[in-house]
Amino acid sequence: MSHQSVLSYMEELAPLSYAASWDNCGLQFGNPGDACRGILVSVNPSLAAAQEAGRLGANLLITHHPLLFKATKRLDTRVDPGRIIQFLAEAGITSYAAHTNLDATACNHHLSKLFGIPMDRPLEVEGRHPFYKLVVTVPIDQSHGLLEALWAAGAGKLGEYDRAGFWSDGTASFRPLQGATPAVGAIAQDHAGPERRIEVLVPGRVRGAVLGALSQHHPYESPAYDLIRLENAGEPYGIGLWGELPSPMTAYEVAERVRTGIHPRTLRLVGDGNRPVSRVGVCSGAGGDLVNRAIELGLDLFITGEVRYHTALEAAQQGLCLVEAGHQATEEPVVDVVVEYLRARFPDLAIQGFSEPEPFEVLAP
Repeated sequence: MSHQSVLSYMEELAPLSYAASWDNCGLQFGNPGDACRGILVSVNPSLAAAQEAGRLGANLLITHHPLLFKATKRLDTRVDPGRIIQFLAEAGITSYAAHTNLDATACNHHLSKLFGIPMDRPLEVEGRHPFYKLVVTVPIDQSHGLLEALWAAGAGKLGEYDRAGFWSDGTASFRPLQGATPAVGAIAQDHAGPERRIEVLVPGRVRGAVLGALSQHHPYESPAYDLIRLENAGEPYGIGLWGELPSPMTAYEVAERVRTGIHPRTLRLVGDGNRPVSRVGVCSGAGGDLVNRAIELGLDLFITGEVRYHTALEAAQQGLCLVEAGHQATEEPVVDVVVEYLRARFPDLAIQGFSEPEPFEVLAP
């Protein structure tokens, strides 16, 4: 199995097209055609992470932050990133990054779950998830099983609805040729029989999983199907999320949800901790640039990793509470998401997460 096989699944979880224009996601260093012997997942492409991958025998390092971010004119191997790249080259390790594209699909969704706060609308819309319509015919007596498999893979979901589909019955005809292994019919004989035409919506992010389910559960060796991209459907995606609480909480109570959800080393609050809040947003990492957007949306409280001093002053003046939990603390949880996702798809491959301490030491006042 090559690295590219793994990276294809990574790009289903976090499509490269979802990355911000200023970002550098995807392959950072190495050969995606190399055979994959193991994977290490980390927030940072640090030398410590690279060395841990080497110690474990993993030759694919998947990180959240890019190894190469700004334009690089020279690589001095005495300092990073040159030092890291030299180690990767000598150890035969390939480096790959999923940054803002993973933010858009996984990081903040996972924080929402950890905090127990419903947030599913993007703060800053960057685009829309593509939607497709899958059309396929199948013998009527096997149509229910195929539909169940397609739905289980993620087809038939749109907004607040799932298990959606359309079907109609008709007659299909074909003639198996020499070399075929037909599920129905006989070699060199015309066959005509009742079949069901199934149509289901397919969100772009599960396209590969749905087509895999089609191939696995359709009785025909080579099922014919149409996959049509739709122009009038698609859920928005972007950076950050927001939502409305079922019932108001105080800012202190939200901060406590953050504390118990991710156990940050530091936790700071801007605003009145006793203020009831209903509209809450989140952005992992350096989300301070989205404070004005949070104000525009009328949010009561915004959770992020780091905020500048003057940004915090502006938020306080505008009546927006802020919970600052640390850049690394808000991004570290996505490592578990990626590890679990890849283990489910490559159970025979050694896949580990890597955690390293934050660069800041908290001193007593």
